[in-house]
Parts: sequence; C-alpha cells; structure tokens
Amino acid sequence: MTLTNEWPLWILASIYIFSAICIGFYVEYYKLHKIHFKEACIISISWILAALIFNIILWYYLKTKFNYTLANQKALEFFTGYLIEKSLSLDNIFVFVLIFKYFDVPKNYQRLVLTYGIVTAILLRLIMILSGVWVIEKIHWILRVFGVFLIISGSKILTPLFYNKPKTYLKQLKDPDARQSKFSNFIINLCHKYLKTTKTVHQKNLFIIQHGKLRATPLFLAMILIEISDIIFATDSIPAIFAILDDPLIIITSNIFAILGLRSLYFFLATGLKRFCFLTPGVAIILIFIGIKMVFSFEISIITTLATISSILVGSILLSLNKS
Repeated sequence: MTLTNEWPLWILASIYIFSAICIGFYVEYYKLHKIHFKEACIISISWILAALIFNIILWYYLKTKFNYTLANQKALEFFTGYLIEKSLSLDNIFVFVLIFKYFDVPKNYQRLVLTYGIVTAILLRLIMILSGVWVIEKIHWILRVFGVFLIISGSKILTPLFYNKPKTYLKQLKDPDARQSKFSNFIINLCHKYLKTTKTVHQKNLFIIQHGKLRATPLFLAMILIEISDIIFATDSIPAIFAILDDPLIIITSNIFAILGLRSLYFFLATGLKRFCFLTPGVAIILIFIGIKMVFSFEISIITTLATISSILVGSILLSLNKS
C-alpha cells in the first residue's frame, strides 16, 4: 500500500518541512560565523532529530488511521530511505571541500552558500523523483537498467583499487583535488566562459555592480557548482532508493530530510574528512548491492536491506578510524 492519496499526510509533511527550512534558513543566514566542531555536531544532530520526529509523527498518524502493521512498515521504510540517501550523498562533501577551496570562500560564508542552495536542491530532487515514479509506472523494466547503471558506477569507484597499490588508492581517496578535479574544472571553466565574475568575495552578496556592470561573485559560482554536483550524485541515489521503496511520499520526505541534514553534516566532517577514506569504497559497495538487487529482482526485506546498508556504512567508518 502506498500513501499517494493521503492528502492530510502530504499537507502535514509539507508544513513540517517548510517550517524546518525556514528555521534553518533563519539560523544560518543571521548567524554568519565560522562553525566549530561542537556547533556543527549540535546542528547535525538537530537535523537528524527533525527527521526522527517526522518519522514518529508519520507512525502515529498511520497507527491511528490504519493499524500498527502499516505504521511500523512505513516508519521503517522512511528510515531506510533516509539512510540510503544520507550514505550515498556523503561523497558530495568531498566536492563541497574542493569548491570552497577553489573559490577561497571564507568559512563564515560557506554555510550561507549551502543554505541558499537548499530550496533549489529540494525542487530539483522533487522533479527527479516524480519523473522517476512516472517512468517506472510506464516502463517497469527500466529498474533493471538503473540497476546496471548502479553496478557500473560502484565498480568504477572500486576498479582503481585493483590497479593501484592499496596505499596509493587510499592516498587518492584522502585527496579531494585528485578525486574530483576533472569534473570541477570542467564546470568552473564553463562558468568563467559564460558569466562575468569578480575575483574575490564581496561579503555575502551573490551579485554586485562593478564598473557599471552586473557581476557574479565567487559565492554565486560556488552555489551553482554545488547544485550541479547534487544533480550528478542524485543520478546514483535516486535510482537506488527506487530499488527499495515504491511509495512517493516516503521517497520524497526521506530524501528531503537527508538533503537538509547533509549540508550541516559538511561542517561536522569537513575538518576530519581525510580520516574517513573508506567511506567512498563503502558507498561503492552499497551501490553494487542495490544494483544487483534491481537487476535480478531479489526479494530482500526492508529490515535486511537496512541492516546490510547500516553494516557497510558503520564498517567503512570504523575501518577509516582504525586506518587513521
């Protein structure tokens, strides 16, 4: 059973998410300062709690209107979707580091750039998810194509491990410049070619008037690049979540909450990003696992899927900490 026709729940979810975005935007916009580890930890935990509270509201609504069985199932689906999107989006953080480094964006303005992009990221994800729902309904076998794509994506990440020495591979994973330079340089060159830009940041302005002409600042270019990177990484995460879930409401809400938390998670992980060198191989294994499930149509329960992804993610983090 899907919750597509549960309009009260759609309205409730929209109000809850809109309120969370407004509160988050207010805090981020009016408190421009360098975020330290403790504050980043608090903000990240707050977004996680916001997602969990919504999941509790979802569970209570379904328990009251339907039954415990459906409520438990959908709550578990939400948490699984949230974890999938969160884990597969971790690689975005490597890109954030490179973009901010390239444009020399001060740390007190980095959170502003990420906040500006939240609404755009959510709208783009909504379009991609709703389009995906429509395509899958019309062409169900497309899931197998998505599965092959995920297997190829994961394999491409792991392939260098078999051609390079493990130490060389891990060193490359710890270096954001080595991992993402080709992609970022291509987009950066396009921006400089078609946009008139300034060389330095002008406080928190995205555009300024300079010599009588409108020019984009590095903050605007950084925001554009971050949004483009989000779209590119979504080509992996969105097909992956369709392999596990089929309820548009659960897919959309879990995706949005993961995106909202990802931007604050950046400040939590950025300072010690090099320590988590096994996160990327872990994400690759998750992609391959989900891709195989899609291609061969394996019937794997939500609990088993959640346990598998959690184990891979926790294992990657523990291996990274042990290696560092």
